[in-house]
Amino acid sequence: MNFDKGIYVAQITKNGPASNTELKEGDIITSIDNVELNTMNDLRKYIYTKKPNDTVVLQVKRGKIEKQINIVLGKK
Repeated sequence: MNFDKGIYVAQITKNGPASNTELKEGDIITSIDNVELNTMNDLRKYIYTKKPNDTVVLQVKRGKIEKQINIVLGKK
């Protein structure tokens, strides 16, 4: 998988937090709430600034398509 920036979604755990979202294996998350992401650590740091039930917007590349996915955060 070649991509310039972002986080590759290798697996979505059954019944995990992302399993009930539009996020799919193979997606590349490029930003969250317009904050650019390059590593999982970037994503974790941002998520920990939020509260349960906050909504975040992921910018995702899926093949040649770019889309936004709204996700309501669960408990930490």
